[in-house]
Amino acid sequence: MKKIILLSLLTSISFFTFAQFPVTLSYNDNDVTNQTLALEEEMFVTTTNPSSEAINVTVEVSEIEVPTGSEVSVCWSKCFTVTSPMIIGTQPVGAGASLEGWAGLVIHYNANGSTEPASVKLKIYEDGNPNDYINLNLEKASDVNQISENQDFVMFPNPATDRFSVKLESNLAKPELKILNIIGKTVLRTKISNKLSTVDVSRFPSGVYFVSILSNDTEIKTKKLVIK
Repeated sequence: MKKIILLSLLTSISFFTFAQFPVTLSYNDNDVTNQTLALEEEMFVTTTNPSSEAINVTVEVSEIEVPTGSEVSVCWSKCFTVTSPMIIGTQPVGAGASLEGWAGLVIHYNANGSTEPASVKLKIYEDGNPNDYINLNLEKASDVNQISENQDFVMFPNPATDRFSVKLESNLAKPELKILNIIGKTVLRTKISNKLSTVDVSRFPSGVYFVSILSNDTEIKTKKLVIK
């Protein structure tokens, strides 16, 4: 009888001790918790807490390898350009709630014309408990068929103050420029020249923005802009 009671107690303790971090990740409506995905230019990953209690969730870049000149930005309550392992931040996810879009986990990758492979590994865990985590691995294989240089654009100065200029590397059909703020709201959309265009941002608050070039209403490329 004592053995049965002891075994039951040990089983209960073991279950309690090894309860897993409940948060899950999804991308394009697919569960990607502990999965490896292709690293794309812009990725919005939904973070869901199915438990009955709110959890302070921390996002950490545990490993990163990108070609020289390429840029990775990760957003989780705040946005950072990541060049080495670092903690991005912590924010609460309510009981039974999901954080999605610009409120959730956002990853930007700008290859800047590189066709070399890239890799970013993320750890997601409850604040203060980094040993119980889920992960998300993002990889970009070497690809000679990536967007060519003539589909790129040059943006300067960056950081900007009152205005910045955009120069397209090739002629596009119906070129437009779109600026999104850090929460994903479009704050400007305007037609631009196929040569050099100047954009007035003097009325915009300081912070991180994302500038996209469109052709025939199709997004060609996006880059990060800092306004001081």
